[in-house]
Amino acid sequence: RSEIEAKGLQNIASYMGWVSGNAKTEALEWADIYILPSYNEGLPIAILEAMASGMPVITTPVGGIPELVRDGNNGTLIPPGRSDCIAAALRWYISNPQQVEIRGQRALADVSLYFPEKVFGHLAKLYTTLLSQPAAHTKG
Repeated sequence: RSEIEAKGLQNIASYMGWVSGNAKTEALEWADIYILPSYNEGLPIAILEAMASGMPVITTPVGGIPELVRDGNNGTLIPPGRSDCIAAALRWYISNPQQVEIRGQRALADVSLYFPEKVFGHLAKLYTTLLSQPAAHTKG
């Protein structure tokens, strides 16, 4: 927060720390880009929520993140610990504002494959198929 203030960036950047509930929903509604510079992750729910809100993500290729965030397509992958790369990615998005919308739409499309209505539909079809097949008998 002090760096944002020291550099006079309060009008374009904010550091919110941990948020939940309505504060999280509001932040996801007004934000344009989500940044998660992590050294170690599985597949963070925060990234899924940001993508579901139609935001491109700037993050690191650790854990399961690169399976969903594709560099240059729906977000930007940077090496862990490289704040200079975060700054460069932000400058690129500022210089290419149309890409915020384009990559954000791609992010939403990619993550929507995992929305409950899609997953439940696939599971229902799978169970229906399995239940309609004759039971296999095993010798025991």
